[in-house]
Amino acid sequence: MPNSFPPANTNNTAILLCTYNGESHLNTQIESLLAQSQACTVMAFDDCSTDSTLSILSSFESDQFLVSQNVKNLGYVKNFEAALTAALNKGFEYIALADQDDVWSQDRIENGLLAIGKIKKELPFSTPILVHSDLSVINDTGEAIAPSYFRLRNYRVSAQRNMQLILGQNGVMGNTILMNSSLAKLALPFPTELHVHDYWLAVIAELYGRRILLGHPTVQYRLHADNASNSVRKFSALRLKPHRAGFWKRLWARDFKLPFMEDSRHKVIAHLLNNQSLPPLKAEDKIVLENFYQYLQLQPARLALIKAMLNSDFLKTSLVYRIRFTAAMILSKRYR
Repeated sequence: MPNSFPPANTNNTAILLCTYNGESHLNTQIESLLAQSQACTVMAFDDCSTDSTLSILSSFESDQFLVSQNVKNLGYVKNFEAALTAALNKGFEYIALADQDDVWSQDRIENGLLAIGKIKKELPFSTPILVHSDLSVINDTGEAIAPSYFRLRNYRVSAQRNMQLILGQNGVMGNTILMNSSLAKLALPFPTELHVHDYWLAVIAELYGRRILLGHPTVQYRLHADNASNSVRKFSALRLKPHRAGFWKRLWARDFKLPFMEDSRHKVIAHLLNNQSLPPLKAEDKIVLENFYQYLQLQPARLALIKAMLNSDFLKTSLVYRIRFTAAMILSKRYR
């Protein structure tokens, strides 16, 4: 089933639901999408699932729930890129992103559109706009884990523009994003080897447009063993565990990871500094990008980098986190 949809109808908001082997929680997610208080069209893009995901999607198919399956598996980043392109081609003005296993608040889209409406009049017509929010966290069976994902991860997410924070901590979760078409157009195509789509969208919005942080969670984020970008296993792996043999092996080998080093951030920053297809960077933003890129390249000397990073908003504010960062910067031989 190729990515071809009928022309858009009168509503101007699309929800892009990207799926892959998501049968376990998909019904609950779809029901929350269809229960939105604001009229929307759901566009589902299945990435060649081998379970019953496509069958579940097809059971909801209607004029307001459009289903397509990719010809080949793209991976979730490329699937979202293709979905954004399809939504723009259909002429939608506002686009929200959905994962396959969460539960949305009934007013998620309505509140996002209201927030955009409040600032839209004071901005140039084509300004890229991104709305996002905190999430509450649930487990595999829907039981509450935490009322705030931001607090769970010790993110300091600001409603004010902060380029350092967005490049480092970020905190913009894709399953809470509502954007206008201006942002989607500017963000496409994605850079090659992009690790997560929401990071790119957040950076582009911070550089060239406006980011709006809602003051309350709008999504119940289901944390389980198979999340694409976060999982129970990944959360566990983030913590140093001196009682385990692996910790002592890493200590002996001086093999400690450093923040932001092992995803595609260095390629994203290089793309922004060198790409001629995007609008010119503001001088102050270029300096921030260059400083962050220096850290990602571990240049200059580490002591100077430690001082610069600790005096920035790239890192989380937790004292324990910063002590671990400093120790890893001094001890780690992983990147030599």
